[in-house]
Amino acid sequence: MLNLIADQAWNPFAPFGVTSWEPFVANLIAFILMVAILRYLAFKPIQNVLEKRRRRIEEGEEMREESERQLASVKEQTHEMLVEAGEKGQEKIDAAKAAAAENAAKAATTVEVKELSFDELLATKVPEKC
Repeated sequence: MLNLIADQAWNPFAPFGVTSWEPFVANLIAFILMVAILRYLAFKPIQNVLEKRRRRIEEGEEMREESERQLASVKEQTHEMLVEAGEKGQEKIDAAKAAAAENAAKAATTVEVKELSFDELLATKVPEKC
């Protein structure tokens, strides 16, 4: 037993259960091969999928930003059109009010003229017998 302990005294991996270099080296080679195979077969395709997804997300973000810019532009144009339409509508309302006031003045004048004419007509046509 002391012989076994004395043989393992130089081995720094003995506390971890590594008693011989041959299985350790074989396991190390198997691990390196497994990492290489997984990297080629799994990690690269996964990284490619993630890269494609990242690009698609970036394109989506760019499209969203462009849509927001277009929406802001359309909102601004709509606001300008509404303001312009309001101004034109107010101009038409003012013109209609002015025309109505003018027509009312003409109608009042016409009524006065007709009243005078009617009064004159009555005065001239009233028989003198009364």
